[in-house]
Amino acid sequence: MRISYFVNIDQIYYFPVCSRCLRDYTNDTEVEALFVSIIASHLLALMSAHVISWDQSEGIAMWIFGYGSLMGDEWEAAFRCIRREKACLLHHERAFTKASTVNWGTKLHPAPTLQVVPRDGGVCHGVAFEFDADSVDAVLAYLQEREGKGFERREVVLKLENGETVKGDCFFYAGANVLTDRNLDEIADLVLTASGKDGTGIEYVRAVKRELDTMEIRDKATEALLKVMQRKGGL
Repeated sequence: MRISYFVNIDQIYYFPVCSRCLRDYTNDTEVEALFVSIIASHLLALMSAHVISWDQSEGIAMWIFGYGSLMGDEWEAAFRCIRREKACLLHHERAFTKASTVNWGTKLHPAPTLQVVPRDGGVCHGVAFEFDADSVDAVLAYLQEREGKGFERREVVLKLENGETVKGDCFFYAGANVLTDRNLDEIADLVLTASGKDGTGIEYVRAVKRELDTMEIRDKATEALLKVMQRKGGL
């Protein structure tokens, strides 16, 4: 058994070639051409798959997906963000079902705020941020503190606007303050009556809408809630 390989920045790809397969090749030039052909076919397959992963131990970049305030407040600049791209998280969507009992509401009058939830066929449009391996620890520590104890980091697959598919991380709410079994009218009523230390529920939803407009993102959950709020005279 004869083994040939080449190195490509991140990984080493091995191509086993049986010595019997080389019997028809009479010189080094023809053998070299064989390996170039094999390598090219493997590269083509990798490019068509178009999937980029990250592994901190290998020094490869990390992606973070933002769907709320992370999208536009320029937090990423402090961590040497390599690039930011519009992206979508498939089979998920935004939902105003996280109850804020301090910042935008109280325990008596909680404010519905955003979280991202699984939904078959859903699409959550947002922004993906890429960081190099040297920034990973600092980025994750900052985001964990910013999001709070109720959020947990999960690996997701993101589709970037330029067509790339990448593995990244997104913070999901896993706490107990969830508004369950509420229809859209009831969610709107909670928004209209809520007020916390950072402002009212109405101000929160308006801020979400402004952020989405700035990013040129149309979101079904936000548009539907605003429509009901307007019908109730809250806007």
